[in-house]
Amino acid sequence: MVLARTPVFTPLAAVTTLPAVTGEAAKRAGQIARDYLARAHAELRARQDAGEGGLVLVAAYTDAVDHLVRFLSAEAAASYASRYARINQRCAVVGLGGYGRGELNPASDIDLLFLYPWKVNPYVETIAEVILYALWDAGLTVGHALRNIRECGRLAARDLKVKTALLDARYLDGDEVLYAEFEGKMFEEVWGQNPTAFFKEKLAENTERHARAGDSVYLLQPQLKEGQGGLRDLHTALWMAKVKFKVRSFRELVTLGQIAERDVLELEEALDFLWRIRNALHQASDRHQDLLTFELQERLAPALGFADERDGVEAFMRAYYSRAAVVNRFSEAVIARCVQAEPYRRSAPTVRVIRPGIRVQGRTLSVVNGGVFERDPAAVVQVFAEAQRHGVTLAPATRELIRECLPLLAAHRERPAVGAAFLDILRAKGHVDETLFETHLHRRPPLADGRA
Repeated sequence: MVLARTPVFTPLAAVTTLPAVTGEAAKRAGQIARDYLARAHAELRARQDAGEGGLVLVAAYTDAVDHLVRFLSAEAAASYASRYARINQRCAVVGLGGYGRGELNPASDIDLLFLYPWKVNPYVETIAEVILYALWDAGLTVGHALRNIRECGRLAARDLKVKTALLDARYLDGDEVLYAEFEGKMFEEVWGQNPTAFFKEKLAENTERHARAGDSVYLLQPQLKEGQGGLRDLHTALWMAKVKFKVRSFRELVTLGQIAERDVLELEEALDFLWRIRNALHQASDRHQDLLTFELQERLAPALGFADERDGVEAFMRAYYSRAAVVNRFSEAVIARCVQAEPYRRSAPTVRVIRPGIRVQGRTLSVVNGGVFERDPAAVVQVFAEAQRHGVTLAPATRELIRECLPLLAAHRERPAVGAAFLDILRAKGHVDETLFETHLHRRPPLADGRA
């Protein structure tokens, strides 16, 4: 799990029911996989109904699928060895996409890469066929590719979608030395290659996806994955961070000083709730479903611990919106760090000081330090009005500073200066909606069990 720290979890009991590897079960691998996943899904549903968190169940289900893939891989290798002499046969099974990131929900697709050193041979084909046909027989949607390391590098260089898939690679089974060689090559030659083009494509995909799925966190029927504040926003931010900073998880950005520890903790709490919703969505619809329709809102609210009435549905959606806003805010902060321009070497845009400690440079407004808000808590609201008036955006560091200093405003909300700044936003000739939305995004949600 890379979007959040993998929690301590109890493995599904189903993992103990896989038979021993003998090399004789390859012909009935489909039936074994089908029965195994039926037991796993039944246990997942029971644990979801009992109120277990989203992070824990995602980790447990991913672990259960890992056990199945490794069993199938070992069974295929043993079956091949019983029929043919094995001379330096090498193959590594690699998870990609959501499976590579370790974030499987009950109806998630699975993407696999079968990695070999030089050419496809009967051994590699046997491993791939046994695993793929068994997973297909079990009802899973499985994408796959058979490639060597050189092909992976060549395809990633000319197809940014392939590069994106390889950024999520995770070793599952097989030749560990081969995978280590692959990982080293990808890190050296693929991760940092042509970052500008990669960033442009990811940002364009983000814009197109939001326009298609709904360009707001607060849609009445939100899309948990593709919409604004959805899981794909986090994936995009992580892909860009991997290319920019050569990290493997958001927590490594804390070590680099790019984001704060409290922001990661807040994100993990939000993800726990969002993944609990997604687990319930998949189980309620018995398929891959990410659109939270009115009908599903009414079905899921009581199942997730909210009241079985209209008030309960409204409380459920408020809880969802607050967590989606966290995802949206966190993703935008990480993306801003990735695309932040290098320091100007020749002529920097003129710096305009518009208030003591508040300045505009180019298209960005920044606050020099937290002392500005400590001296005058009303400035927390005034910076939004100034950004609106000058037609600029807040610098990432300023966004974080505002959120740190929000508690200072609590005792000063009745001050005339605070009300005046807010009225200035409402009375402005343009960008009123955008500015109000920006102020709302800086609100911290309650860190509770999902109830608003």
